[in-house]
Amino acid sequence: MPNPFIRVESLLAVTLYQAPADAKVNPTTIPPHTEIIELLVGGAVDFEVDGRWMHFERGGLFCHQSGQQTIWRTTVDAPYRCIVFRFNVSDDRRLLPRASFFHEMRKLDTFATECLELFHAPECDRNALGCYIYGTLLKQNLLTSSRPATEHGKYPIALCRITEYIRNNLNCELEMKELCTAGGVSRAQIFRLFREYLDVTPHGYISARRIALARRLLAGSVNSIKEVAGMCGFANIEVFYRNFRNTVGQTPADYRRNCSAYNFDHNDIS
Repeated sequence: MPNPFIRVESLLAVTLYQAPADAKVNPTTIPPHTEIIELLVGGAVDFEVDGRWMHFERGGLFCHQSGQQTIWRTTVDAPYRCIVFRFNVSDDRRLLPRASFFHEMRKLDTFATECLELFHAPECDRNALGCYIYGTLLKQNLLTSSRPATEHGKYPIALCRITEYIRNNLNCELEMKELCTAGGVSRAQIFRLFREYLDVTPHGYISARRIALARRLLAGSVNSIKEVAGMCGFANIEVFYRNFRNTVGQTPADYRRNCSAYNFDHNDIS
């Protein structure tokens, strides 16, 4: 991913938009060198994503670039309200999806109010605020893409229950019958759900989550490598070493050493 703080040249506006009561919204076409991000704080909209219309409510996040149009399709029952962030950008490299979600819903109102207050304060450093806003929105995208979002209906509820069960039990030996129970579906349905929505087998998903947890523990804890292997559900340290090296390209010991805050021989941890 290109550095967003090089591409984003300045924060031009932070405003609140309220759709009219009759739900007749005229979409705005984005001019060159401009990026508009709309964050729904109330109401609902329908928006076309990859050729099909999807329904978004509070927490919907939309990123529009040059030549694209802002959201507009709403209803008289729930006309939308959104915080609008307008950035001046150097190019049209996309860093945020056209449509996504604000993952940390409990923080949404605080974030929106904070951005409005800071931008319109006379002493505001808008360059710093722009970095904060864009960084926060990138974080929300990372959080959303890292796990199925049940509250937004992105994935079937059965798949969300299964993946949540897996993440909460990575230290255990996970049996297929347990996943069937967690999701309330059959073995065949589990394989279909993982293939259709995550493009991976259940085993592949579990293995990836175990390795991701291992990377975090190696970099962020003082547990021994043997302890990390057990915490990630590996039966023995030899299996852990083999799986970790095949996935990451280095041994757990090398990874921990390279992650050291004061190891200046390795500036990029892959």
